[in-house]
Amino acid sequence: MKLVLSAAAAASLVMVPASAAVFTDAAAYDAAAGSFTIETFEDEALIGTAGSGGVSVASFDGFTVTATENAVKVVNQPLFGAVNSTPGGSQYLYLDTDIAFVGAQYTFTFDVPVTEFGFNYSDLDQSGGTFTLTAGGETYALAAGSNDEVLFFGLAELSPLTSFVINSDNDSGFGIDDIRVSGEEIPLPGAAVLMLAGLGLGALRRRPR
Repeated sequence: MKLVLSAAAAASLVMVPASAAVFTDAAAYDAAAGSFTIETFEDEALIGTAGSGGVSVASFDGFTVTATENAVKVVNQPLFGAVNSTPGGSQYLYLDTDIAFVGAQYTFTFDVPVTEFGFNYSDLDQSGGTFTLTAGGETYALAAGSNDEVLFFGLAELSPLTSFVINSDNDSGFGIDDIRVSGEEIPLPGAAVLMLAGLGLGALRRRPR
């Protein structure tokens, strides 16, 4: 997944709001986010099966997922209410501990700092569970859904961060798909810009006539 940067996004690095904008509607997030990329998992190698084979760490194009259990899978069929959400696709990230009523913590670590991310998720619905996402020092509730229901969660206007954590509490398995990410180019500090400008002017002054 190659990050696509926009001039507007880069400019937002200097002036960022104190609180992130929270989205639970994918269309609204897409309209607000502007330039971003989507990881659909359609080209990723399959990992694990319905009842076994999860790993604790898996790297994808642009980010890595680390779990406190061997629970990271990539599958190509609906499982227990978790589903693919890519139009015409079949594969998705399935986070599954294979232990009834035992969830895990999943850390998503980006290759470069990001200011916006969002994703579809399904089957995060175990009764009595409290499902959360922590990013930038803030914790957000993830709404529970029903089997085969695709929900969305996204954050925008973030100070640049490199990771977020999902806690699935007592839900042993759920799906994530179509992860949207916007990255940041870190602008040069003002002193560095002035220094480069000075070097350029110096070169012009030394140019032979």
